[in-house]
Amino acid sequence: MPVIEQAFVAARSRYDANLATGMQGYYQFMLPDADNYYLQICDDHCKLFQGVVEKPCVTLAMESATLQSILNGELNSMQAFMFGKITVTGNLEMAARLPSLFPR
Repeated sequence: MPVIEQAFVAARSRYDANLATGMQGYYQFMLPDADNYYLQICDDHCKLFQGVVEKPCVTLAMESATLQSILNGELNSMQAFMFGKITVTGNLEMAARLPSLFPR
């Protein structure tokens, strides 16, 4: 299993469905140095898929090391965004809400 998928599996164990009530949509992760992934959020479930989804709510572009550090809790996603390590297109509110769905 690729390292990014392992990091997502570990993060998924922290997924708090109560914090995602009413949320539905796709988060696209564009990783220029690895495979692309998208995350489906729908109330009580969170599923990861490899590839590109047709109409994501938000697209997050970054290096795979940045994503791995965020998923492992080593890097704050807002700080990564402020320092230009993440490019966000689409629903910024949904992007900002993503880290809160996986509390530490």
